[in-house]
Amino acid sequence: MRADDEADAAYDVAARALAAEARGAAGDRVLGPEEQAERERARMEMLEKERCVAELGPLASSRGVRAIGAGEASPQGGACPWV
Repeated sequence: MRADDEADAAYDVAARALAAEARGAAGDRVLGPEEQAERERARMEMLEKERCVAELGPLASSRGVRAIGAGEASPQGGACPWV
């Protein structure tokens, strides 16, 4: 089908562009502020655990690195609450 005039041609070009455009999926929703804060908190906690393990080096496995509950002090008295 050919466009008979310029208006039809412009419409056809726009219609093809919209048809080829990517659409968002159901999982691509925007996170709310609380969800963003929770994800950031979890990410920071994971990074801190990794930092502590790297700081301890080979001692980490011999000390049995484990997570301590909130409010508990580290038994070794160190700055890393996961040992």
